[in-house]
Amino acid sequence: MSDSPKADSMNKNSEHSSSPPPTEKKPAIPSGKVLSGADDLFDGITHVGVAIEVAASGKVSYLMIPDATRIASGKPIYITAPVELNGKNLADYLRSKDVNIDEALERLLTKARVGCEAFYFSTEKERLDTQEKVDAYNKSVPPPAEPKILNKEKIEEIERGPLLMMFEVAVDGGLIGTLSGDANLGKLFDVNSVMLRVLRCPAGKRSVLEKYVRELPQE
Repeated sequence: MSDSPKADSMNKNSEHSSSPPPTEKKPAIPSGKVLSGADDLFDGITHVGVAIEVAASGKVSYLMIPDATRIASGKPIYITAPVELNGKNLADYLRSKDVNIDEALERLLTKARVGCEAFYFSTEKERLDTQEKVDAYNKSVPPPAEPKILNKEKIEEIERGPLLMMFEVAVDGGLIGTLSGDANLGKLFDVNSVMLRVLRCPAGKRSVLEKYVRELPQE
């Protein structure tokens, strides 16, 4: 055994390296969401934001309202991750409430998934208070939309805030095969999923939606 200072130092280092690392406390809101949507809020004015946790089928997302006091003036509302409703959970809920569902519908529910893949909404509006704005709007909106007319007594407002909603209904094993109970029929042709997208976005706001989509988690 050595009583040298070098040996004592090595022993202390060995004890320190074997100690477990400190446990980090998981934040209630992921750190990446703390400043979500705050890009244009660094102006010295107090802004109040709201994050609402939404959970479905074991997955968690947040409904973000970065500036709750200015929604009417066009500040956005969006979800940070896709939300999915598992049909099996819906079937279990209906059974718990003594709701009778037939065999075909139960098969469909237990294999169905309904998801909101993306949701971004802004109420931003533009006043058509000049002939130039009216002409630009009429040029950008194809027929059969009715053209706008400048009315100084009653100025019209049009939606200019970006809007994106994406929904998916998927059936594991296929819709036709599941409903019919005939796997061979499902092998001939089937419907695996249906997606619906609602999009409204002026060209000048395209980068806003592209940034939002890039920040959505990819599975």
